[in-house]
Amino acid sequence: MRYWIIAVCICYTLSSCKYGGSQKVIVADTSITFDLAFNQLFLDSADIEAYVEMNPSFTSFRDSYFDFYKERNFSYAWLDEDGMGEQAANFMNLLDNLLEEQRDSSIYEKRLRPLYDSLQLIPSPWTKDVTIEKFTEAELLLTGQFFRYATKVYAGADMDVTQLGWFIPRKKIILTNVLDSLIQNKGRAIEQYEPLNKHYRRLEKMLVRYNEIEKNGRWDSISFRQKSYQLGDSSEVILQIKNRLFATGDLPAMDSSLIFDSSLHKAIQQFQKRHGWTASGKVNSSLMNDLNTPITEKIKKILINMERARWMPAEFSGDFILVNIPEFKLHVYEDGTHAYDMPVVVGKQADNTVIFNGNISYLVFSPSWHVPPGILKKEVLPGIQKDPNYLSKHNMVVEKYQGNTPIAVRQVPGKNNPLGGVKFMFPNSHNIYLHDTNNKNAFKQDKRSLSHGCIRVSDPEKLAVFALKDQPNFTLDSIRTSMKSGKEQYVTLKRKIPVLITYFTAWVDSEGLLHIRNDLYGHDEKMAQKLFTKPQ
Repeated sequence: MRYWIIAVCICYTLSSCKYGGSQKVIVADTSITFDLAFNQLFLDSADIEAYVEMNPSFTSFRDSYFDFYKERNFSYAWLDEDGMGEQAANFMNLLDNLLEEQRDSSIYEKRLRPLYDSLQLIPSPWTKDVTIEKFTEAELLLTGQFFRYATKVYAGADMDVTQLGWFIPRKKIILTNVLDSLIQNKGRAIEQYEPLNKHYRRLEKMLVRYNEIEKNGRWDSISFRQKSYQLGDSSEVILQIKNRLFATGDLPAMDSSLIFDSSLHKAIQQFQKRHGWTASGKVNSSLMNDLNTPITEKIKKILINMERARWMPAEFSGDFILVNIPEFKLHVYEDGTHAYDMPVVVGKQADNTVIFNGNISYLVFSPSWHVPPGILKKEVLPGIQKDPNYLSKHNMVVEKYQGNTPIAVRQVPGKNNPLGGVKFMFPNSHNIYLHDTNNKNAFKQDKRSLSHGCIRVSDPEKLAVFALKDQPNFTLDSIRTSMKSGKEQYVTLKRKIPVLITYFTAWVDSEGLLHIRNDLYGHDEKMAQKLFTKPQ
């Protein structure tokens, strides 16, 4: 009977079927013998077509089904003649994790668990009273469910991210390649071939920890009656703060003392650093607001940023610059490795810095500033009306009039120019770029959403050295000279430098510390509505 089933299945693979909406002949590779086959159970291609048609949630994966099984000569992937494979058990664990840890039931398939459990008790398809149809159902259901899982977890939820202000192209994945890797490795060590970046994996581990915090301890609000606490103070509130910081991992060892000691001081400094505040080590209203954020909100923030991490490339290589808007920081990477970072100023709430990517192609030393239309209308024209000498006082010249009204104004290079000594250009439709500034005091602030949308960098000389490192004529001294020359100088880069302007309000650093930032532009709130609101 065993060989009869295999022979019939192989014969079916030689028949015609509908594939992706057109007639194709699915041909079995006759060089594959019983000894060389992946296993000795084969599918009927017509059954695959019928199964996809009868299961609307898998319809979009029709091509992936046929591509995957054709490469296997239509042999089973999840089961073999000995029954359910180890890869199936490991995949079921991934599905359980999505449901339990990530609280995501969007791809839950109620048929799968009962079918899987029933076949776990059956050693092989040759068992009496077990039909091959039941094994085929399990095989195709597992494959379809993997395609749904991979699409959701590796590529991200099905949403128009541009509605969330995100214009970085989402990464693409080849479902069949990932499934093939899982089957070959029997679902083991999946982190070695999953198309997910390290930032996602770190957040995923932190999610497990915060789920445990939520399960094991209360997270009541800590009352805060006085203005501040510092070293040496004693209060019942101090003990509550110690409990909270021990739960978050900032305080390494718990004690029952009411005294504000040096250990608590260090723990508070770490907590403040993780939340983007100056690490003063003092208990103040900003600290208490962050400490009292409900644990459920922190978990939601982790999940939101895991979703964003899915959209990003699985691997980063080469030289590139990454700006994280809520962090107010620019990170420089050389050959894919973090080199250094620097504070930046980003757009205020009314003038959002756009989330997108581009390539720096040229620099402008001692740049002129062409006043944007919005600033011209809101600031310059009213200034001219109040003061006839406004333009000369600000080193501005009118380049174009409409009647008697200036419609194009340029500020010449100089110490008062808001672009400072250099700008880094990556041409884009958003009219955003990196640049120096004449207002260095802004970098002393913790929260630096102050610009009209462009990004001001705190150390433009260092960034220019990085951009021009392949052009030896530009030394640090010559760069400084060009920045102060007062004469515009355009420099084309020999190599374009990728720039990613991102928006992550939660991430885990290389030391395993969770960082959390405020939702400057309300993007988290919009994502939460899409991720956590159940469809009507």
